[in-house]
Amino acid sequence: VAGGEAALVDAKAQLSDREAAIEALEKESAACTDVIVKREAELEAAKSEAGRLEALLAGATAAMAEMTGEVADGKAALDDARAQLSDALQTLERERAEGREQMGAVDATNGALAAARGEIQEVNEEILSANKKIEE
Repeated sequence: VAGGEAALVDAKAQLSDREAAIEALEKESAACTDVIVKREAELEAAKSEAGRLEALLAGATAAMAEMTGEVADGKAALDDARAQLSDALQTLERERAEGREQMGAVDATNGALAAARGEIQEVNEEILSANKKIEE
């Protein structure tokens, strides 16, 4: 009986050790569960932030595409304005050349008029001279 009691005491001690080990494992399991819950919450927050950042990136990409389009439109408008300016400068240069030609024609006409006035003056002087001779 004494051997049976010793075995019983030993079995109770082992049972107590196992219960203590189970309690320790349960505490460790609870701590792990807390860590897992905390990590899952952090993961959800990170997913939410990633979604927000993706939305910002999509918005920025759309804005950049819009600006790229506006830049292209602005460049096209600038190129068009340059072409118009070039055409206007060519027209101005052509009109200047025509003006110079007209000024040359005016100068030639003025020269011809001056020559004609000179001839008229000579004729007038001849008439005056003839009139003086007639009067004498």
